[in-house]
Amino acid sequence: MKLKRKFFPALVLLLLYMALAGAGGCDEVVTIEGEISVRGSEPFARAVITTADDRLYTLSGEYAGELKRLAGTVVSVTARIGEPELPRTEADLKVKKYRILDPGYDPSVDWIVGKIELTGEGYRLITEDKVKYKIRSIDRSTLKEKLSGTKSLLFGRIEFENDTVAVIHADGYKVLRER
Repeated sequence: MKLKRKFFPALVLLLLYMALAGAGGCDEVVTIEGEISVRGSEPFARAVITTADDRLYTLSGEYAGELKRLAGTVVSVTARIGEPELPRTEADLKVKKYRILDPGYDPSVDWIVGKIELTGEGYRLITEDKVKYKIRSIDRSTLKEKLSGTKSLLFGRIEFENDTVAVIHADGYKVLRER
């Protein structure tokens, strides 16, 4: 029986997964790139990543809620492989970390992700690498009532003042994690 070449990688992955699962579970950590979508309806909706070769993986773990809010975004996820949880998926990926590669906006628009905090200098978006972005073009009441304390994606025009301080003239935002 001849197997088509396009099914061979999926078969190898399945056999490897079955062998590891039979040996007491799979602890393999992988990094996968793809576009995020949401499958199913609430309260059972799941974030799914589709790779360039059309493989589907469900996403779970600490960042699953954030990833559901990033539907249409291309990301890279680093995750532990688990058993498939939805039909026609390769596996479930318990996400340990993720990085946005393309938020799906006009390529000429800048964007940044971080936590929005009120500092002595006003509201700032602070990234994981501790760069502080002064937020312009979003009114103070929106910052206070909707964005303060959240992990958010802001998009607009960025101007760097130095290596640790920048200004974002925000045209919009997307809250990824509530307070």
